Amino acid sequence: MIYMAWLHLKRLLIQSKKVFLLTILMPTVVVCLVTFLLSGSKSNASINIGVVNKDSGIEGKGLLKSLEKQAFVIDKLSYEDAKTKIKQNVEGLVLVIPDNFTEKIQNGEKPSVEILKTENGDMDSSIINQVNAYIGKKIIENSTLRNVIKLGVKVDKNKFNSDMKKASNDKYVTVSSNYITHAGVQNLAGTVSSNLIVSFLMYSMMYIVMDLYALRKEKILFRSLSTPNSNSEILGSIFLSMFVILFMQSALLVTITKFVFNIYWGKSMLSVMLVFLALDLVVLSAGIVAARWAKSEEQISPIVSLMVTLTCAIGGSFMPLDQIPNFPEALKKISYFTPQNWAISALNDVILKNSGVFDILPKLFILLLFAGVFFAAGALQFRETAK
Repeated sequence: MIYMAWLHLKRLLIQSKKVFLLTILMPTVVVCLVTFLLSGSKSNASINIGVVNKDSGIEGKGLLKSLEKQAFVIDKLSYEDAKTKIKQNVEGLVLVIPDNFTEKIQNGEKPSVEILKTENGDMDSSIINQVNAYIGKKIIENSTLRNVIKLGVKVDKNKFNSDMKKASNDKYVTVSSNYITHAGVQNLAGTVSSNLIVSFLMYSMMYIVMDLYALRKEKILFRSLSTPNSNSEILGSIFLSMFVILFMQSALLVTITKFVFNIYWGKSMLSVMLVFLALDLVVLSAGIVAARWAKSEEQISPIVSLMVTLTCAIGGSFMPLDQIPNFPEALKKISYFTPQNWAISALNDVILKNSGVFDILPKLFILLLFAGVFFAAGALQFRETAK
């Protein structure tokens, strides 16, 4: 089978220059060009403000309303999600409101908040000013109320004026900034390049289907089935040669983006390559299914384009779903039925959370399950496909 696979690979890469051009050269050029152009850019998601509100009182909610009135876009997050979105550059800054925020303000004490941002983040000063203004106002209101209660109907104007003057100069919030270092931060170029590689792998299904159709049209598959070789040996050799081409594509693109453009791929390159290997199997298996559906050469392009474009759009490989405004929840649920969603999710775990092979095993299993289902559907009547 190995020798037969080598013959197929030699035919694809050496004799068919079109396959080499479209599966290796063109994706490499496009990914390198896009990565180069985006390497120095910043994500426009930094205009959003993430908020982790641990406070269950009225003042935490009041601060959020105050920020929204100042045209800030509030994204409510958990603490772990906040750190992940900072690394993805989905959020430029995250404000963490402590659980004693309301209690501190009502007691006339200065609360402490935490700000998460990247090392070069530059939005914290404007947020601190807004938080200072809100807390100062609330502390004065509570202080005045206590004075009114203490003094009865009368108000100590001198004391009130003194508090007002002090409030205008004082800082009512203590901020501890927690910097997310660049080691482990995926910039816009990294996000786009990883998604591009996934999308290119999926579109490589086009050339798998075209090659299978050409082998069928020239009766090569049918004649091969008449030889002493078993069906599994013939199919395995074809699969293996195509698998090598897809692996070359993904390995080459990951290597170039990592070592030439310094794209961060996490601490476990083995995990990254296992994700792409599993996705390669999905693409190959889905290609056999599409080859069964295509009854003529003219049908190949629309069938594959429809399959890949729809699943890439819903699965998030064209654009991360959490960066698409008002993306329907129903489509998010449907995205779990696309291999792209699980591949990108596994890659994000490796890149942003420094997950290892063991951590992403469930998602690798799901990708292999996709491959197994597609393979079973395509290979079930391979003899009919070969005719």
